[in-house]
Amino acid sequence: MDLLPIRSQLVVVLGMHRSGTSVITRGLEVAGVHLGQALMPEAEGNNAKGFWEDLEFVALNEEMLQRIGREWYSLAPVQRPEVDYLCDRGYLTRALKLIRSRLAHHRSFAFKDPRTTKLLPFWERVFDAAGVDVRFVLALRNPMAVAESLVNRDGFSPEMSYFLWAEHVVSGLSYRGRWPTIAVNYDVVLEHPEQELRRLAKWLGHDFDVEAFTEYQQKFLDEDLRHSVFSGTDIYVDDAASELVRDIQLFLEKLPSGQTSLDDPASAEQVEAWRHELERLQPLLKWVDRTLNERIQSQSRLAEVESDLQQLNEAFGAKEQEVRLLDVERTKSQEALSSAKTLIEELQKNIEVRDHQIMHLRVALDGIRRSTSWRLTAPFRFILGRLKSIKRLGSLPGLKFIARHGGLLSVLRKGWGIYRREGLSKFFVVSRARIVASNNADKPVDKESFQLFDSMAPGVIKGVGLGADVHPPLIMPSRKVFDAPAHFSEDKAPTVGIFIHAYYPEQMDQLLAMIGRLFLWERLVITTDSETKKERIEKTLSEHRVGSHVVKVAPNIGRDLGPRFLSCRDELSECEFAVFLHTKRSPHLSSGETWRNYLWESVIGTPALRRNIYYAFLRNENIGMLAPHHWPQLTAHQPVNWGYNFDRAQQLVRHAGGELLASTRLDFPSGSMFWARTAALKPLLDQNLDANDFGPEDGQVDGTLAHAIERTLFYLCELSGYRWAKYSVGETGAGRELPVIPVTLSLLFNEVELGSSQQRHPESSRIPFSLDSTRRPRINLLIPTLRKAQVYGGIKTAVTLFCSVCEEVRRKNPELDMRVIVTDDEYRDSAEFLVASDFGAFQGVLDIVSATDRSQFDPVRTPLRQGDVFMASAWWNARQAQALQQAQRVLFGKEAEFLYLVQDFEPGFYPWSTKSGMAEATYDSDYATIHIVNDGFLVDHFVDHGFEKTVSVDFSLNDSLKAAFKEADGNAEREKVLIFYGRPTVERNCFELIVDALTHWALEKPNQFSEWEIYSAGESYDLALLPTILQGKIKLLGKMSLEDYARTLTTAKVGVSLMQSPHPSYPPQEMAAAGMAVVTNDWGSKKWETRKGCYFPVRRLVAEDVAAAILQAVEADLLPFNPEDVSTILSQTEVNLHVARRVAALLVDTTISSDTPKRDVTL
Repeated sequence: MDLLPIRSQLVVVLGMHRSGTSVITRGLEVAGVHLGQALMPEAEGNNAKGFWEDLEFVALNEEMLQRIGREWYSLAPVQRPEVDYLCDRGYLTRALKLIRSRLAHHRSFAFKDPRTTKLLPFWERVFDAAGVDVRFVLALRNPMAVAESLVNRDGFSPEMSYFLWAEHVVSGLSYRGRWPTIAVNYDVVLEHPEQELRRLAKWLGHDFDVEAFTEYQQKFLDEDLRHSVFSGTDIYVDDAASELVRDIQLFLEKLPSGQTSLDDPASAEQVEAWRHELERLQPLLKWVDRTLNERIQSQSRLAEVESDLQQLNEAFGAKEQEVRLLDVERTKSQEALSSAKTLIEELQKNIEVRDHQIMHLRVALDGIRRSTSWRLTAPFRFILGRLKSIKRLGSLPGLKFIARHGGLLSVLRKGWGIYRREGLSKFFVVSRARIVASNNADKPVDKESFQLFDSMAPGVIKGVGLGADVHPPLIMPSRKVFDAPAHFSEDKAPTVGIFIHAYYPEQMDQLLAMIGRLFLWERLVITTDSETKKERIEKTLSEHRVGSHVVKVAPNIGRDLGPRFLSCRDELSECEFAVFLHTKRSPHLSSGETWRNYLWESVIGTPALRRNIYYAFLRNENIGMLAPHHWPQLTAHQPVNWGYNFDRAQQLVRHAGGELLASTRLDFPSGSMFWARTAALKPLLDQNLDANDFGPEDGQVDGTLAHAIERTLFYLCELSGYRWAKYSVGETGAGRELPVIPVTLSLLFNEVELGSSQQRHPESSRIPFSLDSTRRPRINLLIPTLRKAQVYGGIKTAVTLFCSVCEEVRRKNPELDMRVIVTDDEYRDSAEFLVASDFGAFQGVLDIVSATDRSQFDPVRTPLRQGDVFMASAWWNARQAQALQQAQRVLFGKEAEFLYLVQDFEPGFYPWSTKSGMAEATYDSDYATIHIVNDGFLVDHFVDHGFEKTVSVDFSLNDSLKAAFKEADGNAEREKVLIFYGRPTVERNCFELIVDALTHWALEKPNQFSEWEIYSAGESYDLALLPTILQGKIKLLGKMSLEDYARTLTTAKVGVSLMQSPHPSYPPQEMAAAGMAVVTNDWGSKKWETRKGCYFPVRRLVAEDVAAAILQAVEADLLPFNPEDVSTILSQTEVNLHVARRVAALLVDTTISSDTPKRDVTL
């Protein structure tokens, strides 16, 4: 084990908790001692100035104490068997690596953790093995101040606090003969900091940094660091302090004055006596520790019981309140029932009186009809009725008929003909029918001119709607009322504002009749555009006896949306929910009245419907908007689209912090009548639109700001952090409790599946995400699968490099989080898959999540942070990562770096295809990318792509292979064995070509061929794939273990491995490293003549050329294999470390930082 240079100095700060170790450790920087980068952050109320403890040393100490069943406050000293136990489990090695990593870059390094004093018997062995200059700084403080602090902070008794102090001080003093030790008093440092730190620097052999001391004194030292001051004699009047504690304190008080010294033999004897006294108390101290732990556990269980009891009391109180409310409801119901019975009795009496009156009227009517006068006047009544029809002939339709049929005389002649043929009784019927038919003859067929969705007009962006199948079925009953949410109280219910823009006040009578009586939680706000209309509306409100309401006059701009969001901002701020309605004619539609009635009835059609929608919001706190489905006739001929509104809609969404593409899915509350949570309107209201933004009204049917706002409502709802849903009005046979609302697919960052590319290649579909406001950076590996049976080759390389990069970044930023996102295969925490514990040291800080559920209704959403760095290898994972980068750029102003591990030229896997184009597009992204390219051959191939940041992964040997190759017998004669890489399922490995080449060899030189053994490695397959001549010859090895693979390569003579791509692949290089003659192929910039090894490259991939190369390799005289040559080839661990350090340096410089986000996102 190599030792560090003797000049390396390790300073260990010892002492009891609360003894000023942090102040003294911070002061070491004045003497030029390095304290490390990954330090424990400060804690308000505990160590507001910082702990100055290296997090890895603290974690190691905590882990060791836990392994031996101790806590930092345990009283019994650590014993030798416990130290042996820790060393046997690898902690000695870990501690040595930790020390060496710190001293690798600094001549002098110090670490401080009071637990080190407790574990000094273990650290003694570490320091002996480290071979460095170890020095102890023992921090001292009056035990009364330490005890007072522990009593206040941890609730310990004074007696226990004193004993802990004594145990730590004696432990630190016990080793002052093994390693140089200096005692530093905390109170003296605060009173005379320069004197003490100069003494400390001189003792360490370092220069005193005046500038660093000035900063230490002005910015760090503070009188508030000392909460209490005790004299040396105070300890003698405290009954909680034992004689042992008093003796130790008396000894320590003599150190500064020089009355005694740590190097004095008498001092050594005194310390040894104290240590033996603590050893004799070992059984008692163990009992105290056990009793204390049991008490703490009991207190924890008691706290849990008290918490459960409190919850039960709260639940009981809630049930009591429910019972009281039910009693009130029962009383009200009984009163209502009594009133209803009285009303029914009165109505029954009225019905009896009415029936009696009807009976008398019928008798009188029958008498009239049977009378002589009625019969005599019958001809006159008939003539009077026909005269009315003749009058209608003179109306406008009649005049049009006369003009169209040759004038009055012509019409009279035709009428006379009808009279003669049909008689007088049918003359009027036939004539009227002909007039109507003639006037309608020149009218076109009545087909709605749906300009709202007329996607055939030039300049219209069609857009893609969600379609009815995308909306989960949600039915809002209009008669049956769902049960109210728990704890619902009508007099304390959140306010609902019913906002009506009444441009057509004559429709208010119908609308108010539909609304009826307002609920307690409802407020009515009406806008119109003139005082005259306001007076008419006030009169209609009076007739309907509407109570509290507001009628406002607003400018006639922006249709209903302008008055709604410009003139009613104050009223909106006073309501938690809003219902938006307006009077509507839609003069450009012949069925505009039908559309309006559909929306009214769907939004506020009945009191039961209003109550159900209101309850839906209360039960579903994530819902921001509820709107009825589009009026069926609107979408009967054309799908929903952007019309002429896309550009303005895009601006609205961008101003709200989102992004809108023409391919983004589209849906909106057509007709702009809907329910909303007012908080969901914040992204729109915060844009502070004014009248000038809307422009003048000129009867436009599309292309205005109001139309753009209508189409962005659901997008803005999502940007506010809420979801939305659409519903149909109807009755349901389900229970009385309203279910959780199924929400539709998110619109933002969810593009429509253009054509069929994503249907045919679903692996490339975007990963739905939710926003995560956590500021800590995180590195994410997008990986198709973690199923162990499939984790080899490219996936294994990606996983290994991901761990190496994370390890290097965490050295500079311990706050880094890690996550693996599985995109294609199912994932379970089971033995069949790689789990967090398989990632080694990252267990506990690594999350593994599945993103395979990307369904369109309510997919599982992967949380997205500003500091999310994504890493991927497969092209479709790269495509998904770049889509998430796009979201970061829009939401946060800047995207994080993307680590693209390029292991081959993947477009070549699907030549001349959609997949090929999609794969190649990932190489030309304009988002921040670090390309990690696997092999120099591949780097040369990508020269034309102009990668800005490239890290090349040089060829490396698996660590086990390298060790096996180095142990091989270089003098042993090679066996006549040819091994080829045979993978029929991977076309780029040219399995058929190798088989044809072997067949050529067998036919051309059968005697030579018969002398050789042929092995096929890589994967198992049916030997029936081979020609008959090879079936009995080739031995199928399949996927080999590393041990068998190494043994075969170091004894066989010839290897064959083809790769129809710019990547060289590992097998040819591993074969060459083992000293074999290797048949492989050139490809573009891949030229094997530039690589060290016995290669026989093929330039034309035809069976004859491959067979010729095999013959050359078989007949070649190989140079003796020298196992020591393998030492010049880097191992995978070494290469991964080198690559990880380069990538980590680039990341830390550009992405992994604690900078404040460029844009805050409110969730």
